[in-house]
Amino acid sequence: MLRWGLLGTGFITHKTAMAIGASDGSVIRTIAGRKPESLADFQRKYAIPEISVGYDGVLDDPQIDVVYIGLPNHVHHTLTIAAAQKGKAVLSEKSLTTTMEEAHALAAAVRANSTFFVEGFMYLSHPLYRRLMDILAEGRLGRLRAITGFYSADIWKVTNPLGRGTLYNLGCYPVSLMHLVV
Repeated sequence: MLRWGLLGTGFITHKTAMAIGASDGSVIRTIAGRKPESLADFQRKYAIPEISVGYDGVLDDPQIDVVYIGLPNHVHHTLTIAAAQKGKAVLSEKSLTTTMEEAHALAAAVRANSTFFVEGFMYLSHPLYRRLMDILAEGRLGRLRAITGFYSADIWKVTNPLGRGTLYNLGCYPVSLMHLVV
C-alpha cells in the first residue's frame, strides 16, 4: 500500500486525490498546505487522517512513501529536492522548474538520492500515445519535416505569475509532445 502526502489544496490536487482514492494500492495519509481552513475542508472531503500546515509534516513523516506536489511551478524544484533528500518518491505537477539552473539542481538531487520521480504529464500514459509511438517507430509516416504545437485554455486569471504564467502552465504540453515525437 502506497501512503501519499499531498502538497497543496488547489484544483489539480483535488483531481489527484480522487484518482488516489480510486486506487486499491494507495491511500492518502496527509494533506499539507498554508491555509488551515482549506486543509480542513480538503481533509473532510477525502477523509484524510492528517493535516500539516506547512510542508515539513509530510516531508518528515516516515509513514509517507510518495509526495505529490500540486503547487505553483516556482516551488516544484525546492520541494522535489527536499522530498528526494528525505527518501520519498515524488510525483510533481508540470512544469518542473522555471529556470535551467533549477532544473539542473532538481535532476542532480533526484539522481543523487536514487529517487523515483515522475512529472505529471498524464497524457503520456494514455494508450493513444503508446500507439503513436509504435506508428512512429515503424516508420510508416516517413521522415519528420515540420512540427507545430498549440494548446489553448483561458486560465490566465488563475495562473500564478511567479510560476511564469500560462506559457509554463500549458506551453509545456506541446513542448513535451514535440520531445516525444522527435
